[in-house]
Amino acid sequence: MIPVFVLHCSELPERTLMCRAHLGERLVQATYWRGIHGKTWGLQTVLEFDPGQHLPPGHVGLNLGTWNLWQHIALSKTDDVVCILEDDAVLPPNFYAEVDKVQRQLDRDMPDWDLCFLGLAEAQPHVWNKVTERVGPPDSRLCKMNDPFGTHAYIVKRRALPILLDNMAVAHRNLDQQLWARVLKPGLLKWCAVLPSLITQRTFDYVGSGKPEWTPSCIDDAPAYVPQPNSAPLKMFTVTETEAKQFASGGSSNVPPIPQSELITLTTAMIDRFPCIYRGESLEEDGINTHGRSVPINQCARLNTPCHDRPVSLSGSVKMYSGFSVTDCESCQYRKEMALNSVRERLPLPDGHFNPSMLMWNGKLIFATRDSWGHSKVALWELTNSKSDWAGEWKVKAIGSFATDHAEASRLEDPRLFIATNKDSGAKNLCVAFNLPDGYPPKRVQVGFVRFNGDLTGITDTEVFRSPLNSLYEKNWSPFEDEDGLHWVYSMKPEHMVLGQSNWSTPNNLPWTGGFMRGGAAPVFVPSDVPGEHGGKYYVFFHGCLKRVEGNIYTTGVYTFERHAPYQILKQSTVPLLWPDLPAQGENVVKRYVWWVGGAVLHAGAWHLAIGVDDSFSRIVRIPVEDVEKALSDVPETDRDRTTSLRNTVISKGTGGDNARS
Repeated sequence: MIPVFVLHCSELPERTLMCRAHLGERLVQATYWRGIHGKTWGLQTVLEFDPGQHLPPGHVGLNLGTWNLWQHIALSKTDDVVCILEDDAVLPPNFYAEVDKVQRQLDRDMPDWDLCFLGLAEAQPHVWNKVTERVGPPDSRLCKMNDPFGTHAYIVKRRALPILLDNMAVAHRNLDQQLWARVLKPGLLKWCAVLPSLITQRTFDYVGSGKPEWTPSCIDDAPAYVPQPNSAPLKMFTVTETEAKQFASGGSSNVPPIPQSELITLTTAMIDRFPCIYRGESLEEDGINTHGRSVPINQCARLNTPCHDRPVSLSGSVKMYSGFSVTDCESCQYRKEMALNSVRERLPLPDGHFNPSMLMWNGKLIFATRDSWGHSKVALWELTNSKSDWAGEWKVKAIGSFATDHAEASRLEDPRLFIATNKDSGAKNLCVAFNLPDGYPPKRVQVGFVRFNGDLTGITDTEVFRSPLNSLYEKNWSPFEDEDGLHWVYSMKPEHMVLGQSNWSTPNNLPWTGGFMRGGAAPVFVPSDVPGEHGGKYYVFFHGCLKRVEGNIYTTGVYTFERHAPYQILKQSTVPLLWPDLPAQGENVVKRYVWWVGGAVLHAGAWHLAIGVDDSFSRIVRIPVEDVEKALSDVPETDRDRTTSLRNTVISKGTGGDNARS
């Protein structure tokens, strides 16, 4: 069994007693190392971490106590690897087995490791913003990251202790900040962290409630442990009971109490006040988002008449607000019907995998995900279902995690799977299109794609494109291949622009209520024998973006376009097929109301969509074909402007050369 050392202060006996009881329940044998209680010792430091700012006594004591413990372990005849805990660590029931599993993975995927954090004092899933690399396969829990926060649980090799002792003999910053700045960031040790955390901390506020179990940090005086109730939903998306009363009654709080279930409905109404009003972004009416300004259009896009002032429906009743009668219009009802008539299943993917895509490749359903915010490699998975119609349980099997060495493609974000012909070999290859930001916040975002070899073990080449409008911010191009080669849907409204060896542009005057139309899944060709449809048509599932002060709300729509140039849009959903999930009680996600569609597969009479949710996880959404066709059937032929224009310009490649290929 791995030796375990616990850093504690005898001046805080209730904490030590609780720690001993907890470790006893976990059957963990530990050596308790008496640390230095900074306030009792009267410690202070003359070193400043900012002008005029010094470490408080507790943190000075933690630095000294930890440094002394490292020295003791370095001089003792203990095992090569030890585990160091602080006295507020919360261990899993099978502690030794879990740590052994971590060690075996470290020895396999990072054999030269020196230190591994078993827990970080940061809430999931926001910690994924810091991740710079996943160590090992895409289902690995080992990650490298920027500025790891927390030293309450880690394993370390004895050979690393002299480096720690030489570089950490100072009380300059908090222990974890100092460890990052002086040892980890300079690369003096080989290290990583386990995500999600294997060991958590009693004194850290993981759920964001503002009420950790012990208010002071683990190194200062603290009251006895008092369990706290579950936290409420995030405040910015919640209304109080008083606010709800005022909202429902037109300003007066003198109304009967409203049940909690109806408060949730009110919260949603306050976030999404105008579900039928188009709010888009435009630049001189060409549909290209460069200035990012919102243009509200005060009319119902379905009926071309004013809708309502502020919709609030409580248990089906009609409420009044500021003298206006609030009723649901036809497209509100349509939204409700479509949102309810879908099956949404969260996939069993490891944390940090989101914004997915999928397609059939060589008889297998391949699933691609963006692997976290920080490094954004692309992870490939094989997706299987327990039933032939995909109505059963989903399972995932890791294929691999991939990056490209192209100078302009260091971050592969928001993958879109498609199949394209290799001009050199004539073979069909699985490809993935990406957004390519240069960092955060990005000064430049390009688009491109990578091509995989036949057995999906590696990337063979990469292409990066320049903007056809010389824009520094390009995203969401949607690729498809026909007999004329590889094409990209560049914009959808007010013009449907398709780029390729020739660029085609046709007007799109069809109504749409779901915000600015942006890219999504790669177009899917569906054969058809309907006369006038040229033997078939393409289906495009895209995402819309409704601009809100409280934050953008994403939607999912669909349209079809012709098989051949000029690729005129044929039909389009007038209202979204899908809206984001309502927030769950206490759910913690990176970014609320993100609902990004990145892949679509037609199977067993239903469309199956790969959806990225809240920049945190992935769903499969199943919509029957008849529901999609119903959404498309309301656009009459007379609403389509069939005039087209042809631009004989060739799409330019990126700055990496004539073809920007690696």
